[in-house]
Amino acid sequence: MKNLSLIILTVIIGLTISCNTSEKTKDTNKETTETTAAVKEEQVPNSGSFFVGKWKIIPSGLPGGDNPMIVSLERKDGNLAGTLKGENAPEVIEFYSVTEKAESVTLNFKSGEHDVNMTLYKKDDNNVTGSIMGMFNLVGSRMDE
Repeated sequence: MKNLSLIILTVIIGLTISCNTSEKTKDTNKETTETTAAVKEEQVPNSGSFFVGKWKIIPSGLPGGDNPMIVSLERKDGNLAGTLKGENAPEVIEFYSVTEKAESVTLNFKSGEHDVNMTLYKKDDNNVTGSIMGMFNLVGSRMDE
């Protein structure tokens, strides 16, 4: 258990400090539980597309510090897809899987050779809470585009 925690901690540190992985992730988005038509830019929250848009995410308790990240989500063929980027990092990481539920979304991505997940829960119309790997809490707010 200690080794698993150490591996997960190393992955998170690598993501938040450098976001400097050289491996490209595959775009293999799975079907979600909801299917909707393409989303207009001025989508109204709570219409089944709450998570569509840009989010500023701030994790807490990471050993490398509480470095902000930008999560961008959009609809592609009825499914959510998107990317993650450290606020001050040049590299963009694609989510290889997005699982959408009515009040939450789980984003899966690779950091180096490791699978990492981030779950966002709707707090109100413009804010989310959640966690990375179920261990590090986060808060987030919708960004103006």
